[in-house]
Amino acid sequence: MSHYHLLKVFCGADGSGGNPLAVFLEGQEVPEGDRQAVAAELGLSETVFVDDAARGKMRIFTPAVELGFAGHPTV
Repeated sequence: MSHYHLLKVFCGADGSGGNPLAVFLEGQEVPEGDRQAVAAELGLSETVFVDDAARGKMRIFTPAVELGFAGHPTV
């Protein structure tokens, strides 16, 4: 599996709580056909694959489906 960052979005000032999110900054390294399976394996609410950071191009997957947009992972 490619390298990813595990982040907590919307956590408290002390780092407590929050929603876990996996972010693959080099998303293009993960084959498109494998992304859904990777998201399912990680089991988080969303997994983000950044394909072109300069253009803001990314794809977002839950363990079950790809999302067209979601606020949590774009933060």
